Amino acid sequence: MVKYSCERCGKEFSQKSHYDSHNRRKTPCENNADKIKALVDKAVEEKLKELNKKLIVKNEEVIVNTDVMDTHQSKQPKKFKIKKKHMVNVKPKLNVLSLFSGCGGLDYGFETDDNFCVVKAYDFNKDAVETYNFNFKGNKAEYFDVNQINIDNFKDIDLIIGGPPCQDFSVAGKKKLGDRSSMTTKFIEIICDIKPKYFIMENVPTIKSVGKDIYTNIISKLKEYNYGLTENIVNMSDYGVPSLRKRIIIIGVLNDCDGVLQEYFESQKNKCNSLTEYLTKNNISLDTQLTDIYRHPCNYSRRGVFSFDELYPTIRGCMRRMPPKYKFHEGDTCKIRDQILNPTIDIISKIQTFPDSFKFIEKKNNQLLIGNSVPPLMSIKLRNILLSYVNK
Repeated sequence: MVKYSCERCGKEFSQKSHYDSHNRRKTPCENNADKIKALVDKAVEEKLKELNKKLIVKNEEVIVNTDVMDTHQSKQPKKFKIKKKHMVNVKPKLNVLSLFSGCGGLDYGFETDDNFCVVKAYDFNKDAVETYNFNFKGNKAEYFDVNQINIDNFKDIDLIIGGPPCQDFSVAGKKKLGDRSSMTTKFIEIICDIKPKYFIMENVPTIKSVGKDIYTNIISKLKEYNYGLTENIVNMSDYGVPSLRKRIIIIGVLNDCDGVLQEYFESQKNKCNSLTEYLTKNNISLDTQLTDIYRHPCNYSRRGVFSFDELYPTIRGCMRRMPPKYKFHEGDTCKIRDQILNPTIDIISKIQTFPDSFKFIEKKNNQLLIGNSVPPLMSIKLRNILLSYVNK
């Protein structure tokens, strides 16, 4: 059947007489095509205005031309105009590989900052791995021998952090080189194989004396791979930690000069003078009125009682209560047994600057985990040092 259609309004008629009658109307029909065009033009204009709200593409501001497009023309719409403006660079996250992670003391500053993504963490202590995964999201820590690591899985790593076992270099470890000292060499080998932009290594200062040959070799290898090194023997109390713990920190930056981070180390210093000062400043309660605490001495020629009004000694991997037969030392700050606080996991974790939110699950060697940890506060300082360089 033939149909007749009005060119103005689009209405259709099956009979020609009705079509002719429609065209002879005194009041002409409305031009719907014009209406449709107007509606389309309006919708296009509104959409363009919406798109014109500072679209960001690769840190450039894109301004969309908002001239109304004529939908009935074959002419293509105008191309976007790119207008460059000074803008804050949004840098991608730095991917982090953590080795000899322990329970996460060194990782803490990086796990709690959105500029970093800890991809994987490895340690050979099962309790440390369990504690790490209990406190940080992603279940990323694994009980693993780093000698078995497949470096092909970590080619996109920007930062490697770790504290290789230091007992063989330390005073507490009797300064006897053993298998654990080889882990420091392995740590450096992994860095040189993966070649991240940055690395952070923590160890005991005596690596430079007791482990002199190992120290010399690893520094030589890092220089061979073109790492600029900033090395400091730090007293943690200079960075806000309420203990006299000393450690060597080496931060490497690929293709840069030695000492490039030194000014940032200086800027992060914030001296802590006593345990009382730290607890008060950070609103931390130990749920005790006692102001002296026991720390078992390495030998009985040294004192074992310390006041809260001084800095706590280095926290070690073992914790003992005051023995009944302990003979008071002339340097002890208190000599009344029932007025001396015995250390607990809660107390030493706070002295080591672990926050209340960090939980130590029921493990026999929690003291070891805490004693082997980099204080979380120091890890925050190290993170800030690196970020200051990255964002300069």
